[in-house]
Order: sequence, then structure tokens, then C-alpha cells
Amino acid sequence: MKVKELYIYPIKSCRGISVQKAEVTPKGFLWDRELMLVDSDGNFLTQRQYSLLATIEVTITNDILTLSVGDDFSSQKHQDTNNSFSFKPTLNGKEVKVKIWGDLTVAIDQGDAVADWFHKALCLPSNLKRLRLVKLFLVLLSPVLVVLCQPLIKLQEK
Repeated sequence: MKVKELYIYPIKSCRGISVQKAEVTPKGFLWDRELMLVDSDGNFLTQRQYSLLATIEVTITNDILTLSVGDDFSSQKHQDTNNSFSFKPTLNGKEVKVKIWGDLTVAIDQGDAVADWFHKALCLPSNLKRLRLVKLFLVLLSPVLVVLCQPLIKLQEK
């Protein structure tokens, strides 16, 4: 098997990052789906509900995440987010319960500054949370998602 492309998604439902290599941890790839946006009730937000999440670019340099609105997207929805926003995710913040596909787990709040940036970028009140060391729901679903090209090509031929 040959891997053609490899992506990680540090913030669930935001744009992925193409990587040449990835460190594999017990949870899956390092930084993959470590963070997520949740609404005021603690429910995680997805692209299925809020397609603008796909316009948020994430880069990582020395454990610092930088957020920006993709250059290829221009809309009145994005207010005052010409500037990027950088922060270092923490595991020491306030612990809160969050709901992911109906399952409750505990996550760490990443603070008001990043929540304000997302609110301006998406016109959507939300908070960024980091999952604690145990990500059972993701590990059980699949810590590493692999798409095999040959079966997809055969499906397309039909």
C-alpha cells in the first residue's frame, strides 16, 4: 500500500493540514482532532451544520496553532478577521462536559480570546475545547482514516 496524501485536522471540521509525515500516538496522529468547537449547550459543531467551518485554516508551528480565514473565501459573514489568531492549546483550563454524537465526555476550555476570534470569523457563538488525553469516541471510530484509491477508481468506473 502506498499513501498518496496525508492530512490531519487539528480542529474538527475546520480545514485539514497536508503533512508529509505524522507522529502516531495511542489516540491516532498527533494533533488530529484534538480540538473542536461547541455551542453554548456543549454540543460539538460540524461542517454538516456550519459549512463556514471549512473556511478556517489552521497551521501548527512549535505547538502554536494559528487560525485564519482562507484566502479563497470572501463573504460578509467573516467580520473583522483579516488578522490571523495564534494560541497555544492547553490541557490546564476549565474542564467542561461536551456532547459528541450523543456521547458525553470531558474537554478543556481554550479561553475567551480564541472563542471571540471564532465568533467574529463565523458569526456563531462558540467555544473551542480540547479533548483530554482519552478520546474514546474517536479511537473507537478510527484514529487513522485510510482511503484506498484502487477501490474508489473501480467504483467510479461502474
